[in-house]
Amino acid sequence: MKTKLAYFMALLMILLVAVMISSCGSDEESTTTEAEESESTTTETEAEESEAFPTKDIKWIIQYPPGGGYDAYSRKVAQYMPKYLPQDVNVIPENLPGAGGRTAYNTLYNSEPDGYTIGIFNIPGARITELVQDTEYKLDEMTWLGSITRGTSVVVVAADSPYDTVEDLQNADEELVFATNAAGGGANLVTTIGAAELEIEPMRKLIYEGSQDALLAVIRGDADLANNVVAAVYPHIQSGDLKAIIVYSDERHELLPDTPTASEIGEKELAKLGSLYMVAGPPGMPKDRAKILEDALMATLEDPDMQQWSEEADRPLIPMNSEEATKAMQDITDVFTKYRDLLEE
Repeated sequence: MKTKLAYFMALLMILLVAVMISSCGSDEESTTTEAEESESTTTETEAEESEAFPTKDIKWIIQYPPGGGYDAYSRKVAQYMPKYLPQDVNVIPENLPGAGGRTAYNTLYNSEPDGYTIGIFNIPGARITELVQDTEYKLDEMTWLGSITRGTSVVVVAADSPYDTVEDLQNADEELVFATNAAGGGANLVTTIGAAELEIEPMRKLIYEGSQDALLAVIRGDADLANNVVAAVYPHIQSGDLKAIIVYSDERHELLPDTPTASEIGEKELAKLGSLYMVAGPPGMPKDRAKILEDALMATLEDPDMQQWSEEADRPLIPMNSEEATKAMQDITDVFTKYRDLLEE
């Protein structure tokens, strides 16, 4: 009797264990299935959001006041870029001037990397500032989308100025006043390097918020000279208010064929002082959204209406995609690094 009871109890225990194991296996399978379903739902949601991007207007941050070259290019690209976005949204320009561009750069750097905030950078201006100051933004962390054009710097004076050549500036019998933008801005940096290389001294700077304000100061007679990219100064040359002294390039510029180049007077380093109009988003932007924006930017720069504006406004388009622009930025960085000590003075 005791043997049968013991046998029965052992059998009962085996059955209970089997039921428990089966139940655990079912729970694990259920948990695994729920996790897989959750992961699948998340992936599908992300894919749907990516496919729908953009679903609202995109902000385009401009680091200078209205009226300059970066502003003009930005507003025209913003006008035509919506044609090449997969959804019907607008690109809204917003000027955030201040601190030589740092106000805008910091704002963009700290924005949500969701693709709805992008902006334009002055390279090398932003890079040089980063080299000589402790900046909040980090260019190497930005999501680069490409570059609109490449600018060539030119030194200009008022049309009625007594100075016609670099030699005239070098032999001036009084202190020359350069009109330029805030410290860290591209024009300011090129002014420092150019004056040193051309041995224009003594000289001092008058600081203005934007490049157009600096050019107007020269026209009014408040300053003797300024430098900026050809696209920014050419309308004033056409109007007869300014005249060009020297172009910082190897070859003569098509818009200023009578103006000597830096290379012609033996200043090879000055010929490298170009500028890029680079477009970027904040660090960490999803690659698929960055690709959508990059493709739209490149298509915009090839748009017939954009090309017509470029020709009529004498603002050339020299598009570079993300990879090309990033390499060009590094090349310019290498040149300006040589002048780091000078820029820190």
